[in-house]
Amino acid sequence: MKFKTLKIFDSYVEAHLLKTKLESKMIYCFLQDENSIATNPLYSYALGGIKLKVKEEDFKEALTILEEIENYSYHFEDKLGCENCGSSLFYTNYKSIKNLKGIFLMLISFLFQTYPIYYKNVRKCKACGWETEIK
Repeated sequence: MKFKTLKIFDSYVEAHLLKTKLESKMIYCFLQDENSIATNPLYSYALGGIKLKVKEEDFKEALTILEEIENYSYHFEDKLGCENCGSSLFYTNYKSIKNLKGIFLMLISFLFQTYPIYYKNVRKCKACGWETEIK
């Protein structure tokens, strides 16, 4: 039995959510390197993240389910679309460290080998990459 990597995650919570969805559709899958990264999240960079593996014969069906989830349009009360391009497709709870404070604290996190101590959750436009703060 051969397996293919469907998606790579940094968070085991997100990995389990997709794994549960695939298992509900009777698609056999498993998470590779989950225990190592759950024990120490900084191992994620060294191991290449948590890999969701599915059987080769189920890969196309699993990919279709993944695309449905990623292309789902979220509806917000203040939905005006992207301020930059007008698109209504967003990544929600995207972790951003774009400003100087975020980059500085990320370097401190690596220096002391701790979990990142600062990031902002933002909505990121799937079309142009513009980030909007969640209110």
